[in-house]
Amino acid sequence: MIYARDDLNVDQLKDLARKVQTFSGATPLHSDEVELIEWAVRALEEHSLELAELEVEVDGLHEKLSDLEIELVNKERTLDSLEEEIFDLELQVKDFKDMTLDAFNLKSKTVSQLKEQLREKGLKVSGTKDELIERLKKA
Repeated sequence: MIYARDDLNVDQLKDLARKVQTFSGATPLHSDEVELIEWAVRALEEHSLELAELEVEVDGLHEKLSDLEIELVNKERTLDSLEEEIFDLELQVKDFKDMTLDAFNLKSKTVSQLKEQLREKGLKVSGTKDELIERLKKA
């Protein structure tokens, strides 16, 4: 495959073709051969422009990909943070359920049983059943 240097224009390529022809001892180029060379040069120029446009497009796509990768990392961090929050909330719900169950269990006990638990904890044993329950909850 023949590659043209970017800094050569059509006239320089024609001149180069003539020098190659002279050096090789070939006969002078006919006008249809010159036209063919000119056509090939124009095609190369067009392809060079298309290539440059594609390179710009590829650069833009690389930038978009980089932006998307950054966005993905940020979303992964957000997801991790949300998962931690969910875990903490689940623990709070479990604690709340345990506290609710404890309160229910305390209400089902007799005053004597509540006073016994208070004595075991070294707490005051006088008061109404609700006061005893509240004292045990705070302990």
